[in-house]
Amino acid sequence: MASMRTLRSVLVSSIIIEEPIKLENVQLPSIKEFVMDELINGTLAYVGRNGGGVKYSRSRLDNMFERKMADYFEREMTLAKKRLDPGIDADIRELVDTHWESDCCGESGPENLLFSYFVNCICTNLGRSTFETPYSEIQNIRSKILPSLPAAERRDIEGIGTAMRPFIREDLKFIWKTYHW
Repeated sequence: MASMRTLRSVLVSSIIIEEPIKLENVQLPSIKEFVMDELINGTLAYVGRNGGGVKYSRSRLDNMFERKMADYFEREMTLAKKRLDPGIDADIRELVDTHWESDCCGESGPENLLFSYFVNCICTNLGRSTFETPYSEIQNIRSKILPSLPAAERRDIEGIGTAMRPFIREDLKFIWKTYHW
């Protein structure tokens, strides 16, 4: 469950980088592939690699996007000079490790822990293309979870969250222009 805490903390860190918290900063995409894109690209940008080299908005018709994104992440991370805290590194790798899975109805598709956590625990309103993070969640992570973390973990979570913000803004503009739900 550490990876769940890491995902929640990184997403909230991407929101609270600007004070006071503004409505436009509380919104996040509800489309899980965009969130995977933002986490991976934000992490790569934070460690000094090519964040933005693979984007869901440019590849959304590619049914292998998730696997390509995970492979891109692995390649870029091996070249990074800046290293993440080992726990945060392991959590993010676990979140985005993608495999092909079939459901009970015979439908198959890419799956990873990020998708599972995001759809089942973080964004349960999938009827809209964006969602607002509850203020109580923001306050809990800001006042309890982040301060309780070791300094290296907190530094990396906040750094990744900050590096994700431009990717989130770019994706939200694309979503508002392209999706009408």
